[in-house]
Amino acid sequence: MLGLLAATMIVSNLAADAVGWVAGTVYEAALGSSRPAWLDLLLGIAAAIATIWILVLAIIALYRRRSLLMSQDIRIDIDENPHPRRGLMMALSSDIRSGEKLGDLLAEAVRSDERLTLELFARPRAAFEQSLKDLGIDVGSAAWLQAQWLPQLLCIAVQAPRLNTIIVVPSAESEGRVAAFREIVLTLWSRGRHGARTLTFPPTVAVDYDDYEGLKDCLEAAIARAGLRRAELCVDVTAGTKLISIAGAVATLTSEVTCMYVTNHRHYRIFDTRLIRGELLES
Repeated sequence: MLGLLAATMIVSNLAADAVGWVAGTVYEAALGSSRPAWLDLLLGIAAAIATIWILVLAIIALYRRRSLLMSQDIRIDIDENPHPRRGLMMALSSDIRSGEKLGDLLAEAVRSDERLTLELFARPRAAFEQSLKDLGIDVGSAAWLQAQWLPQLLCIAVQAPRLNTIIVVPSAESEGRVAAFREIVLTLWSRGRHGARTLTFPPTVAVDYDDYEGLKDCLEAAIARAGLRRAELCVDVTAGTKLISIAGAVATLTSEVTCMYVTNHRHYRIFDTRLIRGELLES
């Protein structure tokens, strides 16, 4: 602001001197005498008014520019129906509830009933439960239906047409359960339409789901280890804490990675998100 004031004063003084010199020259040429004191006074008043006016305009322009910058529009272009990806990254919640490992119950149900297929797990809750009833499964008493891993199975089923890599990012609590989850997935995968395709699980390390920076670093490292291009990867942001959902979603904003979310009713959304720097808007 001080720099603007100084620049305005200098420009105004130069303009006043120029106008005074022109006015004096014209007066002397026309009347043949030097300009009177009242003309100098008049020119001084005019210069002061011009200086104030220029300063006001400069301040208005400065604040208007600041307002434009602060109201910059950030738009997010979302395509909710992108194509399936080759890679799927997901958190793995703990499957232990009231001391019982629900993942083991789910694994036993999958092993013992070949009618349970990957495609069946892709259905919304109402259709999924009706399908189980049609198979003669008592939905009310099947404890494995409370397993926290069902949304992940839905994500895998949706991405199955092109999927060949699943990156599981466990917490410290679920790190020892990755093998059980992998067994369930591979059993269902072998019964699905794409079972002839090899499905791989690159090794990962446990991460603190409450450490946002650590989560971002883990996501980047896991992508590098998997050897996938970003355009080939989808991140499931359903499981884990809110922070891991945020970290996964943020990781997709500035890249070609998509993110996927499953609701409590087993409806899913896949977002192919882009940050677009918009036009400056007047406020």
